[in-house]
Amino acid sequence: MVEFVPALLVHDQQTFEFRLRQVLSVSDYVQVDITDGTFVKNNTWFDTVNLIEEDYNVKYWLHLMIDDPLGYVTNFPKAEIRHIEGITAHLKVLEGEKLNVYVDLVKSLGVKVGVASNKSYKGEQLEQYKLDEVLVLGVNPGFSGKKMLADTAERVKSAFHKGKVVAVDGGVTDSNIQGLIKAGATRFYLSSFIFNGKNSKQVLENLRSKFV
Repeated sequence: MVEFVPALLVHDQQTFEFRLRQVLSVSDYVQVDITDGTFVKNNTWFDTVNLIEEDYNVKYWLHLMIDDPLGYVTNFPKAEIRHIEGITAHLKVLEGEKLNVYVDLVKSLGVKVGVASNKSYKGEQLEQYKLDEVLVLGVNPGFSGKKMLADTAERVKSAFHKGKVVAVDGGVTDSNIQGLIKAGATRFYLSSFIFNGKNSKQVLENLRSKFV
């Protein structure tokens, strides 16, 4: 089954809530891009306490573009974990034993776990972790609106069977989705493609009717 998931990479609460409201009726969960200004040169907004007090009846898949995902997961407010669908962090900062610790930490919270990379997954021994998501970055991470890198489909192939789902984030449009599906991707995160138009809900519905 092919999934299309809205991705929120924003810098303030007003924009976050505005975009979230546009897709609430057609999305069970959304991806939230969280940056720290060092892993990538960008700072995004996400405040779980304020959002959960509002209670939008939606879950969040957290995409951690940060240097210390272990600290983030360890200190995540346990009372709010029921609103989290999954957590994905980058292999670049999970070298060696850190990957084992990260996977165990996320699983101990009772949510889905994923890893991300803008490199090929060829040679990565990930099957043992039983990951829920292996995320292929279609662009170099940090900012939305970039054109997809030419080797993305090949990197999707390299991620096949490394986890339960191969996902793509960055540069996804209706013109490249079919090729990525053929390569093995079944989940797509979209930001600028759906939110830069006048009707984000309609864009999502059109994609699902065309590809699902």
